[in-house]
Amino acid sequence: MLILKRRTGENLRIGTNVSITVLEVKGNQVKIGIHALR
Repeated sequence: MLILKRRTGENLRIGTNVSITVLEVKGNQVKIGIHALR
């Protein structure tokens, strides 16, 4: 298992078409945004 740490506002790119952004961290919940081509 690969574990990555990111702070609010930071993102992670997977390939050239997918970007995952940490939007909010509240307690033990994390809200993420995923931007990808359909």
